[in-house]
Amino acid sequence: MNQPDLNLDLCTIEAFGRMCVLPDEVVAEWIEAGVLPSRTIAGIRLVDLGRLKAERFNDKVCRPSERVD
Repeated sequence: MNQPDLNLDLCTIEAFGRMCVLPDEVVAEWIEAGVLPSRTIAGIRLVDLGRLKAERFNDKVCRPSERVD
């Protein structure tokens, strides 16, 4: 049986803020505005770095955040 790909390229709002030297509130506002792609897993909002990289390299606008429960 094949193993699922667990490299999801996700990080918390707090971790993304630290990496970019931004307050958590700004990161959360960017997610709500659709500037940053995100996912919600088990009630935790995460920045989707994989989609961010793919969309930035393709010059696409972020789609609304996805929920994965």
